[in-house]
Amino acid sequence: MDIFCFLPQPYAPLWHKYTGTLALGACLVAFYIASVSDPGRITAANLAAHIALYPYDELTNRRAQQCWTCLWHRPARSKHCPVCNRCIARFDHHCAWINNCVGLLNLKYFLLFLVANMVLCSYGLVLGCIIMHGVLQERGAWRIMVRERTTGRTFLLGSHPRIMLRWMLQNYPVPVAELIFLGVALLLVVSFFAYHVWLISRATTTYETFKWREVGRRLCAERLAEGVDDHGLEPLQGVRSIWRFWLAFRQSYPQQRPVVLPQNIYDAGVYASWKDALFPPVWAKQRVGVKGRKQS
Repeated sequence: MDIFCFLPQPYAPLWHKYTGTLALGACLVAFYIASVSDPGRITAANLAAHIALYPYDELTNRRAQQCWTCLWHRPARSKHCPVCNRCIARFDHHCAWINNCVGLLNLKYFLLFLVANMVLCSYGLVLGCIIMHGVLQERGAWRIMVRERTTGRTFLLGSHPRIMLRWMLQNYPVPVAELIFLGVALLLVVSFFAYHVWLISRATTTYETFKWREVGRRLCAERLAEGVDDHGLEPLQGVRSIWRFWLAFRQSYPQQRPVVLPQNIYDAGVYASWKDALFPPVWAKQRVGVKGRKQS
């Protein structure tokens, strides 16, 4: 980074060049591992074992579901990725960052990649702020007096953050732009990591959250249909009729309770969910044929 040119200084010794390079190297290693790792590809050899791994809840995963690309019975919680053109066990999402799917086998490596990015961004942001603070202090920026052209009033440059930021962008555009970028990147990565922590704790995946939304919409539609039957309303035809009925239904039942989704059968507790996410079955890593295990 361009802030390394300011090293060493009283607030940041020279060894930060080596620790910063080490942090960047660790992030690149995590990126490589997540990119080349097997996300949990389903093949004809391990298909039976993957089918026996998770039961079908008949809500988000139905027993009759088929993969029309691979031409086999699709295991529960799996999905055929159109980008990779392969079925992935416990499919989460296809990540454009690593150009790889995130699934049963490489979720822990993807989390490692996110943690490495958080450490790198945090390290760079803190170190950059320390270095810029030292540079500004050496130049006496905190004691610079600024005069307004319109009023003639004078004030300290450091007392107005907006004007201080503008002055820093004029004098140190590249380092300041890097700090802003690191702050935004850190916020995004932390949010993404927190979202996946929440998903794992609830024993679900990114793909399954969309399927749960479909389940909620289906239950709402069924409740709406029950309301039609109970009030003896004629069958609805056309968009206008449906919209008129929906407005009347909401006005008649303003305190209608929200739809309660069924319990997630894959959620056996936080500990079991994290164990399942971080320690997948050993047989899933094998390339040879694996017999299906009988579900208890």
